[in-house]
Amino acid sequence: MQHFRRVVTLAAAAAMVTPGLMGAAPTPASYPRGGDVVVTCTYTGGLFHATGEVHLVWNGSDASGKTTVSLEEYRITAGGAPFGDQANIDLGLSQNGGATRWIHSPDSMKQDGQWHSLGIWQDLSASPSIDDLVATVEFTFDESVGYDHSCSVSHRL
Repeated sequence: MQHFRRVVTLAAAAAMVTPGLMGAAPTPASYPRGGDVVVTCTYTGGLFHATGEVHLVWNGSDASGKTTVSLEEYRITAGGAPFGDQANIDLGLSQNGGATRWIHSPDSMKQDGQWHSLGIWQDLSASPSIDDLVATVEFTFDESVGYDHSCSVSHRL
C-alpha cells in the first residue's frame, strides 16, 4: 500500500476538544473519491519527542450531499523520555469557518512506529468542491512519566 501522496507538517500547542462519535468508515461504491493524504505532526520538548502520521481520506460527496471524512490508519513514533501506548488521535471538521466538531480515538493508540488501522470518521452535509472544509487532526502522545504532549495539523479538503 502506498502511504505517501502528500505530507503536511505542523507542530502546534495542545488544543481543547469536545466529545464526539466513533465508528468504521462506510465505503459505498457510489461515493466519488475526493482525496487522501498522509498528514504529519511532530512534538519535541525536553527529553520526549514524537511524530504522528495519519492517513486522511474523504469522498467528494454522495447523491444526498453527504461527505465522509475518515482517519484510516496511523503511525506514531516516540522516543526520549519513557513513553507508553495510550496515545490519542482526534479528528475535527469545520465547514465554512464554523465551529469545529470533534470525534475521538480510544485512549490506546500505540507508539511503536508501525502502521495500525484506525477507522474513525465523520459525516457532514457538505461538498469539498463547494464548501470550505477543513480537517484537523490532533495527536496526544503518551509519556508514561509527566504530562502527555499534543500537536495538531489542519488540512483543507
